[in-house]
Amino acid sequence: MNIAQSKFGGVFSPRDTSKLNVLRRHDTERTWKSLDDQRVCLTCGNEFRGRDILIRADRGRIRCQCPTPGCRGDLKQFVLPGNPLLETAVWSDWLRALDAGELETEGSAA
Repeated sequence: MNIAQSKFGGVFSPRDTSKLNVLRRHDTERTWKSLDDQRVCLTCGNEFRGRDILIRADRGRIRCQCPTPGCRGDLKQFVLPGNPLLETAVWSDWLRALDAGELETEGSAA
């Protein structure tokens, strides 16, 4: 099945060259050299290869989803192995920084 045939929704498996092109086109933050490139999902913490990513089509839109059962992570949550956000302490600091930023924004809006 190709991307044109997927407009009705569901998971589909494009040929390897098509899947690599989908990842390259939709992942604007990271470069995909091959389907063997590794990524880690920040949502569930699992590591996988590009060839494992689920490609979904819904109402004509393409979505690249984490292959871990039950995880809803997508390209926005995929990082390269070794990313500092994978360390618990760094992640906790990042979340605290985000909370502080939201509090500053809320306080200045009042």
